Amino acid sequence: MHRIARLPSALQDPATASQGQAVYALGGLDSADSSVSSVLRILPSGVSSVGQLNLPTHDAAAASLGGKVFLFGGGHLTSYRTIERLDLAAGTVTTVANLPAPLSDVSVAVIGTTAYIVGGYTGSAFSDRILSFTGGKVRVVGHLPLGLRYTAVAASEGTLLIAGGLSTTGPTRNVYRFSPADSRVSKIGRLPYPLMHAGAAILSGVMCIVGGLGRRLRPHRQILVVDAGGAVRVAGSLPQPLSDAGVAGEGGRLIVVGGRGPSGPVSSVLSVESQR
Repeated sequence: MHRIARLPSALQDPATASQGQAVYALGGLDSADSSVSSVLRILPSGVSSVGQLNLPTHDAAAASLGGKVFLFGGGHLTSYRTIERLDLAAGTVTTVANLPAPLSDVSVAVIGTTAYIVGGYTGSAFSDRILSFTGGKVRVVGHLPLGLRYTAVAASEGTLLIAGGLSTTGPTRNVYRFSPADSRVSKIGRLPYPLMHAGAAILSGVMCIVGGLGRRLRPHRQILVVDAGGAVRVAGSLPQPLSDAGVAGEGGRLIVVGGRGPSGPVSSVLSVESQR
């Protein structure tokens, strides 16, 4: 693991997605805990600003579909229900669809040509829904056993792995698998500790969960690996405890963008190689 770049300023909770050799970081919270509208492109050659969101946003999720980057939900003073598409060349953002209800604190992963939006917060309730977005249409395709926010989600072998998250009683340890083929959600494992506000992506065929917060709102520094069967192990450590980082898979590595450390938001961009 090593630092590959620095952001223009400290940033936590950006929505991240990889497209080609680039990772895009959209919105987030600055060092004053204020929502931002920046759109950053992270390349091996450095970090650049490539546009602005229509509204300051944090607690959103991003995904790459069909060569385009989409932003799902999020919020500022209220939760948003928009799905927005980023024009990678022009840096402009267009609303292309709406979620069934406002949703912030969401997580997203992609299987094939479909993005799956997991959990979140409507502004008044924890969501237990799993939504699909494909062909510009949004559908409810499954339900979690309970409402969850700030889950770690990644796609593995045609299914979703859903780990941890915040329930109405606090952070959880459960690992679930969602099968789009039959809309079934199954509990398949347990994390070593309750965890929320962690980022996740697939690396070398396994789900990697980066940092996160526990029950006492202290950030963790471990990188956890979850295989397709739900087995969990500690595979490495970050340079410091970190939560709310943007995490995206790119070119056989993970890119960890910003996040919040023990002293506040950070500006580092880290590269994490295979955790096998």
